[in-house]
Amino acid sequence: MPAPIPTTDGRLFADGLVVMTYLDGGPPETQADWRRVAGTLRELHRLTQGWAQRPGWRSSTDLLHVETGTKIDLGAMPPEGVARCRAAWARLTGRQTCVVHGNPNNPGNVRA
Repeated sequence: MPAPIPTTDGRLFADGLVVMTYLDGGPPETQADWRRVAGTLRELHRLTQGWAQRPGWRSSTDLLHVETGTKIDLGAMPPEGVARCRAAWARLTGRQTCVVHGNPNNPGNVRA
């Protein structure tokens, strides 16, 4: 995992930007690479079950009851879009939580 590099005043997230340490390697290229990625993500989910949301961020189920969170502003969305998102998020209520990658489909976000 890359580690975030703090700003000079200690923030890890500044004006929409996070800078991380460099990781050697390249994106997954073969089906076998992607199977290893999937296995690693399953292990991440297993090992982090029940972890709390990171401080200052909102989960999907948090957004059932609030309008904003981190980089999210539901007030900027059309009301019908908000209603559809909240209907989908409501199905997650009461389910086990864990850490998720967020965007593993972008090969630039995964190193092999």
